[in-house]
Amino acid sequence: MSEQELFTLRIRKNLAIEMIYSAFYAVAKHTDTHHSDHGYHSQGSRDWLEHLEKTISPFEQRDLELVFSTITARVYLFYLIKLSDLSEPQEVVDALAALDDQQFIDGIKYVIRVPEETTDWLNEQTLIEAYERDWAELSMDFAQEARQLVELLQSPAYFRLRMIEVLSWFYPRYIEPYIPVIDERIDAHVAKHRDLFARDPYTVIDRLTSGNAEVIEQFSHTVDIYPVSLTFDDVSIYMPDQIYIIYSIDHADQLLGQDIHERTDKLIKAIADPKRLEIMRLLRNRVWYSKEIADHLGLTPATVSYHVDLLFQAGLIKIDRPKGRRFYYTLNPKGVQELISCLAQEFSS
Repeated sequence: MSEQELFTLRIRKNLAIEMIYSAFYAVAKHTDTHHSDHGYHSQGSRDWLEHLEKTISPFEQRDLELVFSTITARVYLFYLIKLSDLSEPQEVVDALAALDDQQFIDGIKYVIRVPEETTDWLNEQTLIEAYERDWAELSMDFAQEARQLVELLQSPAYFRLRMIEVLSWFYPRYIEPYIPVIDERIDAHVAKHRDLFARDPYTVIDRLTSGNAEVIEQFSHTVDIYPVSLTFDDVSIYMPDQIYIIYSIDHADQLLGQDIHERTDKLIKAIADPKRLEIMRLLRNRVWYSKEIADHLGLTPATVSYHVDLLFQAGLIKIDRPKGRRFYYTLNPKGVQELISCLAQEFSS
């Protein structure tokens, strides 16, 4: 089987996912947390963000930040969307309203990957251990995430109610009026790359996932991809139960259409820090997971996650097949070879 035959791409629009990612991105931009802003925004996404910042009240901003202050909330809402096969924002609101407190807490426990038999888990130390073990691939402050989640879940009914209220006003005010823009932008993005999607889906997956098509192929030959229009954030990959890739179309346009100069710049920036070079040297010999790297180098897990994320986004390292609940990393020979090739093309006479 050739690489081109490995994947079937299913491109899906989903307004519920658009809403969740837009809300999270708006909070991240306002608080300068949890996002990677690469500076390539379309006029459509800039106009949307400017409109939101001008019209949202301080009270609404406070509630939006309360609900979307944690990455866990975004992951949980995506889990709820996929669990119930939801596509419309009102369906998410209705699904949240139908839950009781225990179902809500159990769902959050599930996405954090706390072992099912663990009963006394809603404390900072247990959550930090779970994040360091199973969310190490994310660049985030685990202690802050755990602290915020413990505070929020002291009153799960209040937190769930705030989710419902925020989504109930966020969608009609900040997503629904932009549906024509969202549809137009996603359709234009798909049309722009239609030939590549059909001719070489392996390359599409490889570029969107920073060189991890080979790993994803071990799980499924069918990949659901969800383009979102109003944000500019790094690609999100959900697996191993099913492969879902959620990406900003602005970011994807950059990844799929990157020229040699942009690619060289990104690769050089990725290796510019001595700590990242140390990590690459470790990964050339065997697979490591983030907590191991942190212990070996004497760094905090959050610092290692930051460096690993930059190397991963540049395609210089890749995910080895997950073992249990851990993501192990290894050097990506294709990425290293691309670095050598880019430098040779840029600077050879």
